[in-house]
Amino acid sequence: MANKLVDLRLSNHKRKIDILFYRFLWNIISYVFYFFPGRGLSFARVLLARLFGAQIGKGVLIDSKVEIYCPWNLIIGNYSAIGRGVLIHNFEEVIIGSHCVVSQFSYICCSSHRYKKNMELVNKKIKISDYSWVAANCFIHGGSFLDKGTILGAKSCFKGSSKPWSIYEGNPASFVNLRI
Repeated sequence: MANKLVDLRLSNHKRKIDILFYRFLWNIISYVFYFFPGRGLSFARVLLARLFGAQIGKGVLIDSKVEIYCPWNLIIGNYSAIGRGVLIHNFEEVIIGSHCVVSQFSYICCSSHRYKKNMELVNKKIKISDYSWVAANCFIHGGSFLDKGTILGAKSCFKGSSKPWSIYEGNPASFVNLRI
């Protein structure tokens, strides 16, 4: 196999100035509310995300140290919870249904790179359907779809589509059992 070097100068990483400005503004303002410890400021975190374009239902809890890259690309249904330290890397749309839990320190990542070309950024939508639970320290790849009622076990790495009301675990995550 030949050693090929990727010339990053040829990469297509150009971002519109308005998105860069909104991300800059979002990072400054959200820092205070998102990094202040405790669940007591969840209402402020939800309100702030809504002000920046997130579509968030009623009764949603966003714990401290959650990082949301682009709140305007985030949709969360009713009565869902985002645990402490969750990272939502959403240059593409992330949909989290109603009655879902994304547990602490999980990473929802819509982005990757075309490593065989010019390291061009590739973004794919992620959907976590109603009644799903993403346990602690999970990684969800761009383009993934967790069907209704899916449980993703702790420290799992998920890519693809799940069956409804099923349990997945491991790295890579594989089907374990039906939930019901």
